[in-house]
Amino acid sequence: MKSRRISAGFLIALVLCLLVSIFSSELPDGMEMVMEKLGISDRQQETSPSPDFYPLPEYRFPRIKSPIASTALAALAGMAVVFGAVVAIGTLLRKYKSAEKGSSDNQMGIKG
Repeated sequence: MKSRRISAGFLIALVLCLLVSIFSSELPDGMEMVMEKLGISDRQQETSPSPDFYPLPEYRFPRIKSPIASTALAALAGMAVVFGAVVAIGTLLRKYKSAEKGSSDNQMGIKG
């Protein structure tokens, strides 16, 4: 049952990720706009690491020509990383909780 929920959640996130990424805007976000108005963006670019440092610069896969496909793949990669981290943390918490419950049962003399 739990694996069905995880699979369903993954599929829903996958579909949403693909649909929403299609409508992503090329315009700068609010923070970038403010930085440009204040003239901070030029200084920030001078101190930033080289573009090769970022795994997905500008939320795109660099070698893919189509901007829509590139953005969709970057969104999928990000979603997969976050989803995997959430599932891993949930699994660890569940194991920790069951181990904690087992140790408290042992202290009380309850056999499992």
